[in-house]
Amino acid sequence: MQPAESRIKNSFARYVQETPAAPALWVQGVSYSYRELSVVVDRLRVALRQQKALAMGAPVAVFAARSLTAYAAVLACAAEGLTWVPLNPAFPRDAGSAYVAVVRRTGGNCG
Repeated sequence: MQPAESRIKNSFARYVQETPAAPALWVQGVSYSYRELSVVVDRLRVALRQQKALAMGAPVAVFAARSLTAYAAVLACAAEGLTWVPLNPAFPRDAGSAYVAVVRRTGGNCG
């Protein structure tokens, strides 16, 4: 069985290729096609690759607001094989940093 990241990455890529104009996401009253979502995901993948901390296996903190960027960030992390940590935007920054540190120490195995 494929790891979850591979299944997500492959499924998303297939939908982008086969049905680029189909609605992929509806956020805050706006519909985004697979093509539009893919453009944002690709930009975020480039940005993620440029981060030195990620080369060392650091998890990616994703503020879990209902936004195009948040959903795209999760897809970008999956496509890059990175661990991502959902954070509540209302969370105090210090608490969020501590949570990411725990995930880093445990290698993303929180369960």
